[in-house]
Order: sequence, then C-alpha cells, then structure tokens
Amino acid sequence: VLTGTLSGFLAEDGVTASYSRTAGESVAGSPYPISATLSPAGALANYTITQNTADFTIHTATASVTPAAASKTYGSADPVLTGTLSGFLAGDGVTATYSRTAGESVAGGPYAISATLSPASVLANYTITSNTAAFTIGAKPASVAPAAASKTYGAADPVLTGTLSGFLAGDGVT
Repeated sequence: VLTGTLSGFLAEDGVTASYSRTAGESVAGSPYPISATLSPAGALANYTITQNTADFTIHTATASVTPAAASKTYGSADPVLTGTLSGFLAGDGVTATYSRTAGESVAGGPYAISATLSPASVLANYTITSNTAAFTIGAKPASVAPAAASKTYGAADPVLTGTLSGFLAGDGVT
C-alpha cells in the first residue's frame, strides 16, 4: 500500500491523495516514481500545489538452485541429472540445465554437479545461491577366472589361460 503526506491543506476542504507508481517489475528498472493524484478537483484551485515524488525500489528476491547427488557404475551411461529450484517466481519461467565435471574414473571422483540457469533476462531480479552436489562413479564388478590346466610329469608347462569378464574393452585389461 502506497502512502504519503499531505500538508498545507485546510481540513474542511477534504483533500485526499491516491498514490500510484510507474509500472515495472524489474530490479534493473528500479526505482520507479511514486506520485499522487489529489481530489476533490474543486478545492484544488485554492492552492499552489507542490507535487513531490518518491522512489519505489524493487529489491532482488532470494532464490537457489540445488542439484541432486547422483552416481553410476564405471562404464555405464550417466543418468539424467536433476535438482531443485527454490524462490523463483513461476511467471519468470526459470529452468536449470544440470551438468557435471568431466571424468570417468572411480579414483577421480566425486565430480561436481552444477547448474546453468535460464532465461538470463530475469536472473538479475534474484540473489541466487548456486549449490553443487556430488557425482560418484562406483567400481564395476569384474573377475578373472584362470582355466584349469595339467601336464604329464616331466613335460613342459602348457600355456596358461583364463577368462576375463566385466572389464571394458577400452581399458585393455589382460
């Protein structure tokens, strides 16, 4: 509710003010002028009126983006990354695109998950806390199974073999 002060008017004239501000809803466009419309019009001719204005300031809203922690098994595809937006006005249509720091090793993790917000045109209206979350890569189950072997006494040992399973071909495990 916009308010103000009237001074110098005689009470019996019943002068009142209706206050309004210039339209606008952005922090960057702020401050917006507040002005007054006086009534009744018939009484106003009896006065030399000084019309002052005041500032209407729009401050940034507090908002945050928090990615959800995620994980995968080594060698598998990354899951869809998600998170939570808080404090943004629905009409601004703020969305987040989540991504993680590059890396594909168990020992290199955890990797940070972060967010990029859009549309850029409304983000200046907010003081945004951008949180991060952990993306972990768990070890992939793998095994080696040597094949049973035998020989005749006194003969040379045969070539020993076995089976590798669960290893990624690109890792070249032998």
